[in-house]
Amino acid sequence: MKPLIRWSIDHHGIVIALSVLLLAAGIWTARDMPVDVFPDLTAPTVTILAEGHGMAPEEMESLVVFPIESAINGVSGVRRVRSASAVGIGVVWVEFDWGVDIYIARQLVAEKLALVAGALPPQVERPVLAPISSIMGEILFFALSSESVDPLTLRTVADTVVRRRLLAVPGVSQVTPIGGAERQFQVVAHPEALRANNVSLTELLDAARGASENASAGIYTEGPQEYVLQVIGRTRAVDEIGESVVAMRGTRPVLIRDVADVREGAALKRGEGSRNGLPAVIVGVQKQPGANTIEVTALLDRELDALQEELPPGITIDRLIFRQADFIQVAVNNVIAALRDGGFLVIEKPWPGMLRGIWGDPKRYREQYWSKFRNIYFAGDGAHRDAKGYFWIMGRIDDVMNVSGHRIGTMEVESALASHGDVAEAAVVGRPDDLTGTAIVAFVTPRIGTRADGELRKSLLDRVSRQIGPIAKPADIRFTDALPKTRSGKIMRRLLRDIAAGRQIVGDTTTLEDYSVLANLRESGEA
Repeated sequence: MKPLIRWSIDHHGIVIALSVLLLAAGIWTARDMPVDVFPDLTAPTVTILAEGHGMAPEEMESLVVFPIESAINGVSGVRRVRSASAVGIGVVWVEFDWGVDIYIARQLVAEKLALVAGALPPQVERPVLAPISSIMGEILFFALSSESVDPLTLRTVADTVVRRRLLAVPGVSQVTPIGGAERQFQVVAHPEALRANNVSLTELLDAARGASENASAGIYTEGPQEYVLQVIGRTRAVDEIGESVVAMRGTRPVLIRDVADVREGAALKRGEGSRNGLPAVIVGVQKQPGANTIEVTALLDRELDALQEELPPGITIDRLIFRQADFIQVAVNNVIAALRDGGFLVIEKPWPGMLRGIWGDPKRYREQYWSKFRNIYFAGDGAHRDAKGYFWIMGRIDDVMNVSGHRIGTMEVESALASHGDVAEAAVVGRPDDLTGTAIVAFVTPRIGTRADGELRKSLLDRVSRQIGPIAKPADIRFTDALPKTRSGKIMRRLLRDIAAGRQIVGDTTTLEDYSVLANLRESGEA
Protein backbone atom coordinates (compact mmCIF):
# COMPACT_ATOMS: atom_id res chain seq x y z
CA MET A 1 0.00 0.00 0.00
CA LYS A 2 2.83 2.45 0.86
CA PRO A 3 4.47 2.14 -2.62
CA LEU A 4 1.10 2.83 -4.24
CA ILE A 5 0.56 5.93 -2.10
CA ARG A 6 4.10 7.15 -2.76
CA TRP A 7 3.67 6.62 -6.52
CA SER A 8 0.35 8.48 -6.48
CA ILE A 9 1.94 11.46 -4.72
CA ASP A 10 4.91 11.53 -7.08
CA HIS A 11 2.66 11.30 -10.14
CA HIS A 12 -0.24 13.36 -8.87
CA GLY A 13 -0.85 14.81 -12.34
CA ILE A 14 -1.58 11.38 -13.79
CA VAL A 15 -3.83 10.54 -10.82
CA ILE A 16 -5.82 13.77 -11.26
CA ALA A 17 -6.17 13.18 -15.01
CA LEU A 18 -7.37 9.61 -14.48
CA SER A 19 -9.84 10.80 -11.83
CA VAL A 20 -11.27 13.41 -14.22
CA LEU A 21 -11.61 10.79 -16.97
CA LEU A 22 -13.30 8.39 -14.56
CA LEU A 23 -15.69 11.13 -13.43
CA ALA A 24 -16.52 12.02 -17.05
CA ALA A 25 -17.11 8.35 -17.90
CA GLY A 26 -19.40 8.01 -14.88
CA ILE A 27 -21.43 11.08 -15.87
CA TRP A 28 -21.70 9.84 -19.45
CA THR A 29 -22.81 6.38 -18.33
CA ALA A 30 -25.32 7.76 -15.81
CA ARG A 31 -26.82 10.04 -18.46
CA ASP A 32 -27.56 7.15 -20.85
CA MET A 33 -28.42 4.58 -18.18
CA PRO A 34 -31.97 3.23 -18.57
CA VAL A 35 -34.25 3.88 -15.59
CA ASP A 36 -37.36 1.86 -14.81
CA VAL A 37 -39.98 1.58 -12.09
CA PHE A 38 -38.89 -1.93 -11.10
CA PRO A 39 -36.22 -4.27 -12.40
CA ASP A 40 -37.52 -6.92 -14.80
CA LEU A 41 -38.27 -9.83 -12.49
CA THR A 42 -39.69 -12.08 -15.21
CA ALA A 43 -37.83 -15.26 -16.10
CA PRO A 44 -37.43 -15.86 -19.87
CA THR A 45 -40.99 -16.77 -20.88
CA VAL A 46 -42.49 -17.82 -24.21
CA THR A 47 -46.26 -17.42 -24.58
CA ILE A 48 -48.19 -19.71 -26.96
CA LEU A 49 -51.64 -18.76 -28.25
CA ALA A 50 -54.00 -21.34 -29.77
CA GLU A 51 -57.49 -20.56 -31.08
CA GLY A 52 -60.22 -23.12 -31.65
CA HIS A 53 -63.42 -21.46 -32.81
CA GLY A 54 -66.50 -22.73 -31.00
CA MET A 55 -64.64 -25.14 -28.72
CA ALA A 56 -65.60 -25.31 -25.05
CA PRO A 57 -62.91 -24.77 -22.37
CA GLU A 58 -62.89 -28.51 -21.55
CA GLU A 59 -62.22 -29.39 -25.20
CA MET A 60 -59.51 -26.74 -25.50
CA GLU A 61 -57.85 -28.15 -22.38
CA SER A 62 -57.91 -31.80 -23.41
CA LEU A 63 -57.52 -31.60 -27.20
CA VAL A 64 -55.29 -28.53 -27.64
CA VAL A 65 -53.55 -27.30 -24.49
CA PHE A 66 -52.58 -30.70 -23.07
CA PRO A 67 -50.86 -31.93 -26.29
CA ILE A 68 -48.94 -28.64 -26.51
CA GLU A 69 -47.85 -28.90 -22.86
CA SER A 70 -46.73 -32.50 -23.35
CA ALA A 71 -44.56 -31.53 -26.33
CA ILE A 72 -43.07 -28.47 -24.63
CA ASN A 73 -42.17 -30.20 -21.37
CA GLY A 74 -39.30 -31.96 -23.10
CA VAL A 75 -37.57 -28.76 -24.25
CA SER A 76 -34.14 -28.23 -22.71
CA GLY A 77 -34.03 -25.52 -20.04
CA VAL A 78 -37.77 -25.43 -19.29
CA ARG A 79 -38.44 -25.04 -15.57
CA ARG A 80 -42.23 -24.56 -15.53
CA VAL A 81 -45.19 -24.78 -17.93
CA ARG A 82 -48.53 -23.13 -17.09
CA SER A 83 -51.73 -22.83 -19.10
CA ALA A 84 -55.22 -21.37 -19.13
CA SER A 85 -58.21 -22.37 -21.25
CA ALA A 86 -61.32 -20.38 -22.12
CA VAL A 87 -64.04 -20.46 -24.78
CA GLY A 88 -62.25 -20.90 -28.09
CA ILE A 89 -58.75 -20.01 -26.84
CA GLY A 90 -55.89 -21.60 -24.94
CA VAL A 91 -52.76 -19.87 -23.60
CA VAL A 92 -49.59 -21.71 -22.57
CA TRP A 93 -46.75 -19.99 -20.71
CA VAL A 94 -43.34 -21.70 -20.97
CA GLU A 95 -40.82 -20.43 -18.39
CA PHE A 96 -37.12 -21.14 -18.90
CA ASP A 97 -34.23 -21.06 -16.45
CA TRP A 98 -32.65 -17.70 -15.67
CA GLY A 99 -29.94 -16.82 -18.15
CA VAL A 100 -31.49 -18.62 -21.14
CA ASP A 101 -31.49 -16.40 -24.23
CA ILE A 102 -35.13 -15.57 -25.04
CA TYR A 103 -34.57 -15.88 -28.79
CA ILE A 104 -33.08 -19.37 -28.44
CA ALA A 105 -36.01 -20.28 -26.18
CA ARG A 106 -38.52 -19.12 -28.81
CA GLN A 107 -36.70 -21.12 -31.49
CA LEU A 108 -36.87 -24.31 -29.39
CA VAL A 109 -40.57 -23.81 -28.66
CA ALA A 110 -41.34 -23.08 -32.33
CA GLU A 111 -39.67 -26.35 -33.39
CA LYS A 112 -41.80 -28.34 -30.92
CA LEU A 113 -44.98 -26.57 -32.04
CA ALA A 114 -44.30 -27.51 -35.64
CA LEU A 115 -44.33 -31.17 -34.61
CA VAL A 116 -47.56 -31.03 -32.61
CA ALA A 117 -49.56 -28.70 -34.91
CA GLY A 118 -50.59 -31.55 -37.25
CA ALA A 119 -52.17 -33.53 -34.40
CA LEU A 120 -54.56 -30.74 -33.32
CA PRO A 121 -58.26 -30.72 -34.31
CA PRO A 122 -58.98 -29.26 -37.79
CA GLN A 123 -60.92 -26.26 -36.44
CA VAL A 124 -57.90 -25.14 -34.41
CA GLU A 125 -55.74 -22.54 -36.06
CA ARG A 126 -51.99 -23.01 -36.09
CA PRO A 127 -50.59 -22.04 -32.64
CA VAL A 128 -48.55 -18.85 -32.64
CA LEU A 129 -45.98 -17.27 -30.31
CA ALA A 130 -46.99 -14.01 -28.64
CA PRO A 131 -44.57 -11.05 -28.89
CA ILE A 132 -41.72 -10.85 -26.38
CA SER A 133 -42.85 -8.93 -23.32
CA SER A 134 -42.86 -9.08 -19.51
CA ILE A 135 -45.13 -8.38 -16.56
CA MET A 136 -43.47 -4.98 -16.14
CA GLY A 137 -43.82 -4.13 -19.84
CA GLU A 138 -47.08 -2.16 -19.73
CA ILE A 139 -45.76 1.38 -20.13
CA LEU A 140 -48.75 3.30 -21.48
CA PHE A 141 -52.53 3.23 -21.55
CA PHE A 142 -54.44 5.87 -23.49
CA ALA A 143 -58.06 6.34 -24.51
CA LEU A 144 -59.71 7.03 -27.86
CA SER A 145 -63.06 8.71 -27.32
CA SER A 146 -65.58 10.69 -29.32
CA GLU A 147 -69.02 12.19 -28.92
CA SER A 148 -69.77 12.14 -32.65
CA VAL A 149 -68.13 8.92 -33.92
CA ASP A 150 -69.92 5.61 -33.31
CA PRO A 151 -68.19 2.76 -31.38
CA LEU A 152 -67.83 0.66 -34.59
CA THR A 153 -65.80 3.34 -36.35
CA LEU A 154 -63.83 4.14 -33.20
CA ARG A 155 -62.69 0.52 -32.73
CA THR A 156 -61.95 0.16 -36.46
CA VAL A 157 -59.70 3.23 -36.33
CA ALA A 158 -57.94 1.82 -33.25
CA ASP A 159 -57.34 -1.56 -34.92
CA THR A 160 -56.40 -0.49 -38.44
CA VAL A 161 -54.72 2.90 -37.94
CA VAL A 162 -53.53 3.50 -34.38
CA ARG A 163 -52.36 -0.05 -33.61
CA ARG A 164 -50.38 -0.44 -36.84
CA ARG A 165 -48.68 2.93 -36.47
CA LEU A 166 -47.63 2.28 -32.87
CA LEU A 167 -46.35 -1.23 -33.60
CA ALA A 168 -43.82 0.41 -35.94
CA VAL A 169 -42.32 2.44 -33.06
CA PRO A 170 -38.92 1.01 -31.99
CA GLY A 171 -39.12 -0.73 -28.61
CA VAL A 172 -42.87 -1.49 -28.75
CA SER A 173 -43.77 -5.15 -28.32
CA GLN A 174 -47.57 -5.23 -28.42
CA VAL A 175 -50.50 -2.82 -28.79
CA THR A 176 -53.87 -4.05 -27.50
CA PRO A 177 -57.15 -2.13 -28.04
CA ILE A 178 -59.94 -2.81 -25.51
CA GLY A 179 -63.55 -1.68 -25.82
CA GLY A 180 -65.57 -0.16 -28.61
CA ALA A 181 -67.33 -2.45 -31.07
CA GLU A 182 -65.55 -4.82 -33.47
CA ARG A 183 -66.99 -4.56 -36.98
CA GLN A 184 -68.53 -7.70 -38.53
CA PHE A 185 -70.48 -8.68 -41.64
CA GLN A 186 -73.28 -10.78 -40.15
CA VAL A 187 -75.38 -13.34 -42.02
CA VAL A 188 -78.64 -14.00 -40.11
CA ALA A 189 -80.39 -17.08 -41.52
CA HIS A 190 -84.19 -17.44 -41.85
CA PRO A 191 -85.28 -21.05 -41.15
CA GLU A 192 -88.49 -20.69 -43.17
CA ALA A 193 -86.62 -19.38 -46.23
CA LEU A 194 -84.02 -22.17 -45.93
CA ARG A 195 -86.77 -24.76 -45.81
CA ALA A 196 -88.70 -23.21 -48.71
CA ASN A 197 -85.60 -23.21 -50.95
CA ASN A 198 -84.43 -26.65 -49.76
CA VAL A 199 -81.11 -25.17 -48.56
CA SER A 200 -79.27 -26.55 -45.55
CA LEU A 201 -77.47 -24.43 -42.99
CA THR A 202 -74.19 -26.06 -44.02
CA GLU A 203 -74.65 -24.89 -47.61
CA LEU A 204 -75.31 -21.36 -46.37
CA LEU A 205 -72.17 -21.41 -44.19
CA ASP A 206 -70.03 -22.67 -47.10
CA ALA A 207 -71.43 -19.95 -49.37
CA ALA A 208 -70.77 -17.25 -46.78
CA ARG A 209 -67.18 -18.44 -46.32
CA GLY A 210 -66.52 -18.38 -50.04
CA ALA A 211 -68.34 -15.12 -50.73
CA SER A 212 -65.26 -12.95 -50.21
CA GLU A 213 -62.32 -14.58 -51.96
CA ASN A 214 -60.06 -13.72 -54.87
CA ALA A 215 -58.97 -16.65 -57.00
CA SER A 216 -56.18 -17.19 -59.49
CA ALA A 217 -57.18 -18.32 -63.01
CA GLY A 218 -53.70 -19.14 -64.22
CA ILE A 219 -51.66 -17.44 -66.94
CA TYR A 220 -52.72 -16.47 -70.46
CA THR A 221 -49.91 -16.54 -73.03
CA GLU A 222 -50.06 -14.48 -76.15
CA GLY A 223 -46.89 -14.48 -78.20
CA PRO A 224 -43.98 -13.36 -76.07
CA GLN A 225 -46.33 -11.87 -73.42
CA GLU A 226 -47.82 -13.58 -70.38
CA TYR A 227 -50.85 -12.24 -68.55
CA VAL A 228 -51.82 -13.24 -65.03
CA LEU A 229 -55.54 -13.97 -64.79
CA GLN A 230 -57.33 -13.29 -61.51
CA VAL A 231 -60.96 -13.56 -60.49
CA ILE A 232 -61.87 -10.67 -58.19
CA GLY A 233 -64.40 -11.92 -55.68
CA ARG A 234 -63.48 -10.12 -52.48
CA THR A 235 -66.49 -8.17 -51.26
CA ARG A 236 -66.37 -4.52 -50.28
CA ALA A 237 -69.97 -3.98 -49.23
CA VAL A 238 -72.78 -5.85 -47.49
CA ASP A 239 -74.89 -6.05 -50.65
CA GLU A 240 -72.15 -7.95 -52.51
CA ILE A 241 -72.29 -10.76 -49.93
CA GLY A 242 -76.04 -11.03 -50.41
CA GLU A 243 -75.58 -11.51 -54.17
CA SER A 244 -73.46 -14.66 -53.68
CA VAL A 245 -74.98 -17.94 -54.87
CA VAL A 246 -75.80 -20.60 -52.27
CA ALA A 247 -77.20 -23.35 -54.54
CA MET A 248 -78.93 -23.97 -57.89
CA ARG A 249 -82.52 -25.16 -57.90
CA GLY A 250 -83.07 -26.11 -61.49
CA THR A 251 -82.16 -23.05 -63.51
CA ARG A 252 -82.84 -20.68 -60.60
CA PRO A 253 -79.94 -19.60 -58.39
CA VAL A 254 -80.61 -19.24 -54.68
CA LEU A 255 -78.74 -16.23 -53.32
CA ILE A 256 -77.66 -15.56 -49.75
CA ARG A 257 -80.10 -12.62 -49.54
CA ASP A 258 -82.96 -15.02 -50.43
CA VAL A 259 -82.45 -17.11 -47.28
CA ALA A 260 -80.77 -14.70 -44.84
CA ASP A 261 -80.35 -11.06 -43.86
CA VAL A 262 -76.87 -9.66 -44.43
CA ARG A 263 -75.92 -6.69 -42.30
CA GLU A 264 -73.03 -4.88 -40.74
CA GLY A 265 -72.93 -5.07 -36.94
CA ALA A 266 -70.82 -5.43 -33.82
CA ALA A 267 -69.25 -8.65 -32.59
CA LEU A 268 -70.29 -10.15 -29.28
CA LYS A 269 -68.52 -8.18 -26.54
CA ARG A 270 -66.39 -9.96 -23.93
CA GLY A 271 -65.27 -6.72 -22.27
CA GLU A 272 -65.66 -2.95 -22.37
CA GLY A 273 -63.52 0.16 -22.13
CA SER A 274 -64.48 3.50 -20.60
CA ARG A 275 -63.05 6.92 -19.82
CA ASN A 276 -64.58 9.14 -17.14
CA GLY A 277 -67.56 6.78 -17.02
CA LEU A 278 -68.26 7.05 -20.78
CA PRO A 279 -67.60 4.37 -23.44
CA ALA A 280 -64.17 4.59 -25.07
CA VAL A 281 -61.47 2.45 -26.61
CA ILE A 282 -58.58 1.89 -24.19
CA VAL A 283 -55.28 1.06 -25.90
CA GLY A 284 -52.52 -0.66 -23.92
CA VAL A 285 -48.90 -0.51 -25.09
CA GLN A 286 -46.24 -2.99 -23.98
CA LYS A 287 -42.53 -2.48 -24.46
CA GLN A 288 -39.89 -5.02 -25.39
CA PRO A 289 -37.70 -6.32 -22.54
CA GLY A 290 -34.65 -4.12 -22.08
CA ALA A 291 -36.15 -1.13 -23.88
CA ASN A 292 -35.78 2.25 -22.18
CA THR A 293 -39.23 3.26 -20.89
CA ILE A 294 -38.55 7.00 -21.03
CA GLU A 295 -37.23 6.89 -24.60
CA VAL A 296 -40.01 4.60 -25.90
CA THR A 297 -42.66 6.81 -24.26
CA ALA A 298 -41.14 9.90 -25.90
CA LEU A 299 -41.31 8.19 -29.31
CA LEU A 300 -44.92 7.19 -28.63
CA ASP A 301 -45.81 10.76 -27.67
CA ARG A 302 -44.46 12.04 -30.98
CA GLU A 303 -46.39 9.39 -32.91
CA LEU A 304 -49.60 10.13 -31.00
CA ASP A 305 -49.18 13.85 -31.71
CA ALA A 306 -49.04 13.04 -35.42
CA LEU A 307 -52.00 10.65 -35.16
CA GLN A 308 -54.16 13.23 -33.38
CA GLU A 309 -53.86 15.53 -36.40
CA GLU A 310 -54.62 12.73 -38.88
CA LEU A 311 -57.56 11.04 -37.13
CA PRO A 312 -61.13 11.77 -38.24
CA PRO A 313 -62.65 14.92 -36.70
CA GLY A 314 -64.18 14.36 -33.28
CA ILE A 315 -61.79 11.61 -32.09
CA THR A 316 -59.54 12.65 -29.19
CA ILE A 317 -56.59 10.89 -27.58
CA ASP A 318 -56.27 11.04 -23.78
CA ARG A 319 -52.79 9.90 -22.66
CA LEU A 320 -53.30 10.45 -18.93
CA ILE A 321 -54.89 7.06 -18.23
CA PHE A 322 -51.58 5.46 -17.22
CA ARG A 323 -48.01 6.52 -18.03
CA GLN A 324 -45.21 4.55 -16.42
CA ALA A 325 -42.73 7.22 -17.53
CA ASP A 326 -44.42 9.75 -15.22
CA PHE A 327 -43.74 7.54 -12.18
CA ILE A 328 -40.11 7.23 -13.19
CA GLN A 329 -39.70 10.96 -13.79
CA VAL A 330 -41.28 11.85 -10.43
CA ALA A 331 -38.99 9.37 -8.66
CA VAL A 332 -35.87 10.71 -10.41
CA ASN A 333 -36.86 14.30 -9.59
CA ASN A 334 -37.41 13.35 -5.94
CA VAL A 335 -33.96 11.77 -5.78
CA ILE A 336 -32.37 14.83 -7.38
CA ALA A 337 -34.20 17.15 -5.00
CA ALA A 338 -33.23 15.04 -2.00
CA LEU A 339 -29.57 14.98 -3.04
CA ARG A 340 -29.57 18.72 -3.78
CA ASP A 341 -31.69 20.11 -0.96
CA GLY A 342 -32.08 17.37 1.63
CA GLY A 343 -29.81 16.66 4.56
CA PHE A 344 -29.48 16.33 8.31
CA LEU A 345 -30.76 18.97 10.68
CA VAL A 346 -27.84 20.28 12.75
CA ILE A 347 -27.51 23.25 15.09
CA GLU A 348 -24.19 25.00 15.46
CA LYS A 349 -25.15 27.00 18.55
CA PRO A 350 -27.62 24.97 20.63
CA TRP A 351 -29.59 26.61 23.38
CA PRO A 352 -29.31 25.49 27.04
CA GLY A 353 -32.25 23.13 26.87
CA MET A 354 -30.29 20.89 24.51
CA LEU A 355 -27.36 20.61 26.88
CA ARG A 356 -29.22 18.90 29.71
CA GLY A 357 -28.01 15.49 28.60
CA ILE A 358 -29.57 12.08 29.32
CA TRP A 359 -30.10 11.36 33.01
CA GLY A 360 -27.56 8.88 34.28
CA ASP A 361 -26.03 8.21 30.85
CA PRO A 362 -23.73 11.04 29.69
CA LYS A 363 -21.83 8.70 27.34
CA ARG A 364 -24.98 7.87 25.38
CA TYR A 365 -25.82 11.58 25.23
CA ARG A 366 -22.47 12.38 23.64
CA GLU A 367 -22.66 9.48 21.18
CA GLN A 368 -26.23 10.19 20.10
CA TYR A 369 -26.16 13.96 19.71
CA TRP A 370 -22.53 15.05 19.32
CA SER A 371 -20.55 12.22 17.70
CA LYS A 372 -21.87 12.41 14.12
CA PHE A 373 -20.65 15.97 13.42
CA ARG A 374 -17.73 17.44 15.33
CA ASN A 375 -18.79 20.18 17.79
CA ILE A 376 -22.25 20.41 16.15
CA TYR A 377 -25.51 19.27 17.76
CA PHE A 378 -27.30 16.64 15.63
CA ALA A 379 -30.99 16.30 16.51
CA GLY A 380 -31.50 13.02 14.63
CA ASP A 381 -33.95 14.60 12.17
CA GLY A 382 -33.82 15.09 8.42
CA ALA A 383 -34.69 18.41 6.81
CA HIS A 384 -35.46 19.78 3.35
CA ARG A 385 -35.00 23.32 2.07
CA ASP A 386 -37.51 24.38 -0.56
CA ALA A 387 -37.13 26.86 -3.42
CA LYS A 388 -38.19 29.78 -1.17
CA GLY A 389 -35.54 29.00 1.40
CA TYR A 390 -37.88 27.57 4.04
CA PHE A 391 -36.81 24.49 6.00
CA TRP A 392 -39.15 21.49 6.19
CA ILE A 393 -38.58 19.13 9.12
CA MET A 394 -38.96 15.64 7.61
CA GLY A 395 -38.89 13.64 10.84
CA ARG A 396 -36.34 11.32 12.35
CA ILE A 397 -33.83 9.83 9.93
CA ASP A 398 -34.52 6.36 11.34
CA ASP A 399 -38.22 6.83 10.51
CA VAL A 400 -37.64 6.66 6.76
CA MET A 401 -39.21 3.86 4.69
CA ASN A 402 -37.50 2.33 1.66
CA VAL A 403 -40.38 1.76 -0.80
CA SER A 404 -39.25 0.27 -4.13
CA GLY A 405 -35.91 2.01 -3.78
CA HIS A 406 -37.43 5.39 -2.79
CA ARG A 407 -36.72 6.93 0.63
CA ILE A 408 -40.04 8.21 1.98
CA GLY A 409 -40.32 9.82 5.42
CA THR A 410 -43.17 8.77 7.70
CA MET A 411 -43.79 12.41 8.55
CA GLU A 412 -44.30 13.27 4.86
CA VAL A 413 -47.15 10.79 4.52
CA GLU A 414 -48.57 11.64 7.94
CA SER A 415 -48.69 15.34 7.04
CA ALA A 416 -50.50 14.58 3.78
CA LEU A 417 -53.08 12.44 5.59
CA ALA A 418 -53.55 14.85 8.51
CA SER A 419 -54.17 17.76 6.12
CA HIS A 420 -57.40 16.05 5.01
CA GLY A 421 -60.41 17.78 6.51
CA ASP A 422 -61.96 14.53 7.81
CA VAL A 423 -58.83 13.27 9.61
CA ALA A 424 -58.15 14.02 13.26
CA GLU A 425 -54.90 12.09 13.65
CA ALA A 426 -52.65 9.84 11.56
CA ALA A 427 -49.60 7.68 12.07
CA VAL A 428 -47.58 5.87 9.39
CA VAL A 429 -45.22 2.90 9.64
CA GLY A 430 -43.54 0.48 7.26
CA ARG A 431 -44.31 -3.22 6.89
CA PRO A 432 -42.01 -5.78 5.18
CA ASP A 433 -43.18 -6.53 1.65
CA ASP A 434 -41.81 -9.11 -0.81
CA LEU A 435 -42.39 -6.93 -3.89
CA THR A 436 -41.58 -3.37 -2.80
CA GLY A 437 -39.31 -4.05 0.19
CA THR A 438 -41.50 -1.93 2.47
CA ALA A 439 -45.26 -1.40 2.29
CA ILE A 440 -46.71 1.76 3.84
CA VAL A 441 -49.39 1.18 6.50
CA ALA A 442 -51.39 4.15 7.77
CA PHE A 443 -53.39 4.27 11.02
CA VAL A 444 -56.00 7.02 10.71
CA THR A 445 -58.41 8.44 13.29
CA PRO A 446 -61.33 10.16 11.52
CA ARG A 447 -62.97 13.25 12.98
CA ILE A 448 -66.11 12.79 15.01
CA GLY A 449 -69.10 12.28 12.73
CA THR A 450 -67.03 11.14 9.75
CA ARG A 451 -67.76 7.71 8.28
CA ALA A 452 -64.70 5.50 7.90
CA ASP A 453 -65.62 3.86 4.60
CA GLY A 454 -64.21 3.14 1.17
CA GLU A 455 -64.94 6.65 -0.06
CA LEU A 456 -62.79 8.20 2.69
CA ARG A 457 -60.03 5.67 2.00
CA LYS A 458 -60.04 6.56 -1.72
CA SER A 459 -59.99 10.29 -0.90
CA LEU A 460 -56.97 9.81 1.39
CA LEU A 461 -55.06 7.81 -1.25
CA ASP A 462 -55.76 10.51 -3.86
CA ARG A 463 -54.49 13.22 -1.48
CA VAL A 464 -51.21 11.38 -0.80
CA SER A 465 -50.77 10.73 -4.52
CA ARG A 466 -51.25 14.42 -5.36
CA GLN A 467 -49.11 15.88 -2.58
CA ILE A 468 -46.20 13.41 -2.62
CA GLY A 469 -46.57 11.01 -5.53
CA PRO A 470 -48.23 7.69 -6.42
CA ILE A 471 -45.27 5.73 -4.99
CA ALA A 472 -46.13 7.06 -1.49
CA LYS A 473 -49.74 5.82 -1.44
CA PRO A 474 -50.30 3.53 1.59
CA ALA A 475 -50.80 -0.12 0.77
CA ASP A 476 -53.12 -0.42 3.78
CA ILE A 477 -55.20 2.21 5.63
CA ARG A 478 -56.63 1.14 9.00
CA PHE A 479 -59.22 3.33 10.67
CA THR A 480 -59.11 3.48 14.46
CA ASP A 481 -60.85 5.44 17.20
CA ALA A 482 -57.51 6.31 18.83
CA LEU A 483 -53.76 5.83 18.51
CA PRO A 484 -51.50 4.50 21.27
CA LYS A 485 -50.41 7.40 23.51
CA THR A 486 -46.91 7.01 24.99
CA ARG A 487 -44.16 9.29 26.25
CA SER A 488 -42.23 8.73 23.01
CA GLY A 489 -43.26 8.80 19.38
CA LYS A 490 -40.55 6.25 18.72
CA ILE A 491 -42.19 3.77 21.10
CA MET A 492 -45.58 4.36 19.46
CA ARG A 493 -44.14 3.64 16.00
CA ARG A 494 -42.50 0.45 17.25
CA LEU A 495 -45.86 -0.78 18.54
CA LEU A 496 -47.62 0.14 15.30
CA ARG A 497 -44.94 -1.59 13.23
CA ASP A 498 -45.49 -4.81 15.19
CA ILE A 499 -49.25 -4.56 14.63
CA ALA A 500 -48.88 -3.79 10.92
CA ALA A 501 -46.53 -6.75 10.39
CA GLY A 502 -48.72 -9.09 12.45
CA ARG A 503 -45.97 -9.70 15.01
CA GLN A 504 -46.37 -10.33 18.72
CA ILE A 505 -45.69 -7.19 20.78
CA VAL A 506 -42.81 -8.01 23.13
CA GLY A 507 -41.32 -4.56 23.79
CA ASP A 508 -41.89 -2.20 26.70
CA THR A 509 -45.51 -0.98 26.94
CA THR A 510 -45.42 0.45 30.46
CA THR A 511 -45.84 4.03 29.21
CA LEU A 512 -49.12 3.35 27.41
CA GLU A 513 -52.06 5.45 28.62
CA ASP A 514 -54.70 2.97 27.41
CA TYR A 515 -53.87 -0.71 26.82
CA SER A 516 -57.22 -1.36 25.09
CA VAL A 517 -56.09 0.72 22.10
CA LEU A 518 -53.55 -1.95 21.14
CA ALA A 519 -56.16 -4.70 21.38
CA ASN A 520 -58.59 -2.73 19.17
CA LEU A 521 -55.87 -2.09 16.57
CA ARG A 522 -54.92 -5.75 16.56
CA GLU A 523 -58.56 -6.82 16.05
CA SER A 524 -59.08 -4.32 13.20
CA GLY A 525 -56.00 -5.66 11.41
CA GLU A 526 -57.09 -9.29 11.77
CA ALA A 527 -60.59 -8.43 10.54
